[in-house]
Amino acid sequence: MTLAVMLRLPVWEFVPILTDSGMGVFPNTNLGFGLVDEPLWGFHNMKKNIKDVTRILTAVAAMAFGQSAFAQNTQTFTVEVASALTITAPSDSSITHDGNDSNQSFGVSDWAVTCNNGSGATVDFTTTAVFENGTVERDLTMTVSVVSTDNASGGSPVWAVNPALTTYSSDYANSDVAGNVQATSAGPGNATLGLGMVFVDNDYSLLPAGSYTVVVTGTITANP
Repeated sequence: MTLAVMLRLPVWEFVPILTDSGMGVFPNTNLGFGLVDEPLWGFHNMKKNIKDVTRILTAVAAMAFGQSAFAQNTQTFTVEVASALTITAPSDSSITHDGNDSNQSFGVSDWAVTCNNGSGATVDFTTTAVFENGTVERDLTMTVSVVSTDNASGGSPVWAVNPALTTYSSDYANSDVAGNVQATSAGPGNATLGLGMVFVDNDYSLLPAGSYTVVVTGTITANP
């Protein structure tokens, strides 16, 4: 004798009713279960119809989004920054010898430099001769220092002197009459560089009267 129990349950819309016979999708259909020899749920058909339903839902979603209008465009804003690499010398400097057998200092002259090169710049102060009064020569000592400087974003100074080229002392008796001192920057930034100059003399009585002059050239070069 065979016993059968029939269950009547509501099924929500578009729920797949799956059997090995490929029943498909039946909206709002009651599902009946019976104690029969074959299972009502076929695994192969279940996987197949789940894929079908997924494709249907995906298509519906695409249609829904496709109904909205959409447009896009762009605008670019650009600021052109010109190169700034300058060096400005102070006025010429003149002093009167104090009459002692000692060196005569001109003090420190302020040179203004600007630089917006990304790699910074290098400033060289150069002489090609010593102090001269006609054919009379006297040695010099030249120094460089950083009076003021911009700071980098991390707070460190942009400009610094080159330790190997901070001071130059001539020796005209041995034909050493050309030299330089140097300061460098690690990046963009302005500074005031101090150029020191000393007239070397240790015997005023042997110093012929007249004007003793020397020319210093300051050159700023962008770092590569």
